[in-house]
Amino acid sequence: IDKMIYVVGNEQNYHFQVLSILLDRLGFKWGKELVHFSYGMVELPNGKMKSREGTVVDADDLMELMVEDAYKTSMELLDYSTAKELFRPEWPIYTKTNDSVPAFYGPEAHAEHSVIANGCRIEGTVINCALGRGVIVEKGAVVKDAILLPFSHIGKDCHVEYAVVDKWAKVNRIKEIRGTSSYDVAYIRRRDNI
Repeated sequence: IDKMIYVVGNEQNYHFQVLSILLDRLGFKWGKELVHFSYGMVELPNGKMKSREGTVVDADDLMELMVEDAYKTSMELLDYSTAKELFRPEWPIYTKTNDSVPAFYGPEAHAEHSVIANGCRIEGTVINCALGRGVIVEKGAVVKDAILLPFSHIGKDCHVEYAVVDKWAKVNRIKEIRGTSSYDVAYIRRRDNI
């Protein structure tokens, strides 16, 4: 063992200081390498988060909620009247610009009710979606009610619906990715190649 890293609340700071000293004095070379990342107490609606009492938030559940919230918010922003509320004079938005070519739409492409960023190449069908920079939707692919983050790639004849496809992910081999609704969204992880 080279190093041990603990991510535990700051009420355990003293415990980990003593543990490190004790391990070092017992001759464990890695005792000095013990690292404690402390953080403030996590308060839940029902009180403090305590692993011994089972009042913890599972990371998978948290990620699922985050994906659902991001999906719902992005879909709401497809409505022009909602999106224009972001551009108020008292709320200036500063963005990092990027030089890239305009989106390319092939001869058989079809896009409706979607926000499509520069640098995309659309040769299939895109309906009710938000696409980040450099997204590729190949010929015969159908993407509906989805968020495709920058540089994701939907392969030929693939069908993606009610999904969030993370950056640099590629959907090629699995021909159908489908959540069931805006409350059960499929999530393709960053750099996945499926």
